Amino acid sequence: MLGGKRHSLGMSFYEPTVVGNVSNDMLLFREEVFGPVAPLIPFKTEEEAVHMANDTNAGSLTISRAAIV
Repeated sequence: MLGGKRHSLGMSFYEPTVVGNVSNDMLLFREEVFGPVAPLIPFKTEEEAVHMANDTNAGSLTISRAAIV
């Protein structure tokens, strides 16, 4: 995880946060988050990514692909 610290503006604010290795059974995947949070969800195929994107209640979702080098 990167970020996630409280912001200097007070208790209601926190820094942008990136959370790695999120799975589709986690609340972070299933529920829409109103805040600066980016979950990183690994997938093996494009079909798996599309299935996961369609299997969520979240309003918007971005899918990016990167290769392991």
